[in-house]
Amino acid sequence: MQVKLDKPPLRGRSFYESANNAIVGIILSFKTEQNLRIHFLAAILVLLAGLRLGITRIELVVLLLAITFVIMAEMLNTTVEILTNAFVNEENHHARLAKDVAAGSVLVASVGAACIGYIIFFDKVVHLSPQIFQKVKSVPLHVAVVSLILVMIVTIILKTFFPHGTPL
Repeated sequence: MQVKLDKPPLRGRSFYESANNAIVGIILSFKTEQNLRIHFLAAILVLLAGLRLGITRIELVVLLLAITFVIMAEMLNTTVEILTNAFVNEENHHARLAKDVAAGSVLVASVGAACIGYIIFFDKVVHLSPQIFQKVKSVPLHVAVVSLILVMIVTIILKTFFPHGTPL
């Protein structure tokens, strides 16, 4: 059975037009969002440190994935803020909640990236200042990272049951 269309299907955008629009979106996000500029600066510093300290190809791939994830989360957070502001004229509980959840996703991505950076870079920088890192080095790497993540999770759970004040 053949379906008859009243109008011809819309012509899709060319790859060039789509890529150009995507780049415009990145540039606009970079211009308007201070946190995105901070994430880009952190990415540059991490990549330069990785080159200087001789990270492996696998470590580079993991760092690139973490960086990409953080920047994507920040841009999606920006999208949620833009759309919420466009369609909600007054202070709205649901709009605030959507913005907070989107911002929380950036925090989760950033903490994850920081843990990845810690795992990759710690052994490469520990020899630079032995006095500072001596006590930290005695704790196994995985124990330190898991401890950090567990403290964050327990804090979130406790703040759910005891919502007084701010999380920080």
